Amino acid sequence: MAKLESDSKFTLYLLAVIAGVSVANTYYLQPLLYVISRSFSRDPNTIGTLVTLAQVGYALGLATLVPLADRISKRTIISLGLAIAAIISMFQSLTNNFILFEVAVFLVGTVSIVAQVAVAFSATVSTHEGRGSAVSKVMAGLLSGILLARTAAGVIAEVAGYKTVYLSAAIVGMALAIVAWLKLPSDQPRHTLSYPKLLSSTAKTFLHSKLLRRRAYFGALGFAGFSIFWTVLAPYLSIAPFNLNTVEIGFIGIAGLAGVAAARVAGWAVDKGYARISTPGSWAIIAGSFIALYLARHSLLAIVIVAATLDLGIQGIHITNQSIIYRISPDAQARITTAYMGIYFIGGAIGSALATVTYANFQYAGTALLGVGVSFLGILLWFFGRKKEAALIQKMGDRQPDHD
Repeated sequence: MAKLESDSKFTLYLLAVIAGVSVANTYYLQPLLYVISRSFSRDPNTIGTLVTLAQVGYALGLATLVPLADRISKRTIISLGLAIAAIISMFQSLTNNFILFEVAVFLVGTVSIVAQVAVAFSATVSTHEGRGSAVSKVMAGLLSGILLARTAAGVIAEVAGYKTVYLSAAIVGMALAIVAWLKLPSDQPRHTLSYPKLLSSTAKTFLHSKLLRRRAYFGALGFAGFSIFWTVLAPYLSIAPFNLNTVEIGFIGIAGLAGVAAARVAGWAVDKGYARISTPGSWAIIAGSFIALYLARHSLLAIVIVAATLDLGIQGIHITNQSIIYRISPDAQARITTAYMGIYFIGGAIGSALATVTYANFQYAGTALLGVGVSFLGILLWFFGRKKEAALIQKMGDRQPDHD
């Protein structure tokens, strides 16, 4: 691989912006669900299926497109993915057909895996000692994109309609695609594996690494909790007694900026060898957040506080996971990303689907209890495997993948 500027702050900041803008495409939906349901004359209680479609599309992109980043230039994948997402967003701003809108939601989710390629790129251009910090910087951009996407979508939709949200996304995405092509360093991956072999190698990497599997399950449960909370939030807050508009719902996303702080702290903790502390601490925060949500679900202030603490815990888990797994095999970071994030988003899709069903049948109380159950599963998974994992992390070398 051509020598890259490993200490380039500009490259990391650009990757952070790319990750944020790309992932935002799948999160504009969340504060707009009620407005979109009214526009297309759909049941607000079941419109959360759009979130599931976006997440399934993202999981498909992870499984089929991200492995190519170990064979094709990451700069090429990032630039092309941003451009395609911009074209799809433009289509979303124009269509009046709900089925076509659903297809567009699915497809934009698929190409938004650019965010994960950007994260893998950050690991490529960093040193081993600073990998956790580099990954956390780009992940902070990604998380900011998720959170600010909700706020921006809410404000723009209230002022100019939800279609303007997608028009704006198209313009920003295409401009960033050009900047990425011109400014990102040129990288030349070592691998010349065929596409089928890349996919099979991804599966083998997942099956052979106990540490990767364990951290992927952590990620899946964490993102399931994230999806449970956010999938039904807009429909819940849009009706009595809250009756919030899209701007007000969007601004709740700002509370999740606590997760950005967690990203930086978790990256630092792993670099310093404190992963065994950050994991249980994050699970405790997640469990406590859902318990508080159930007890105080009729309080808007409580919901805002939970939005902050829940993101804090979930991102603490997620960044700890990524900082660890990118040490397993530096030459297979895209495939490691595929394996981890594929399971991660499957967990999110299952979480949003379960949340939609639970909310339709048991309202918000049932949804909060579902989150409690998921968080306790995460705690149990950590507790019964913590000693073996600590041993794996201790003996894992920079270029020595762990095996069962």
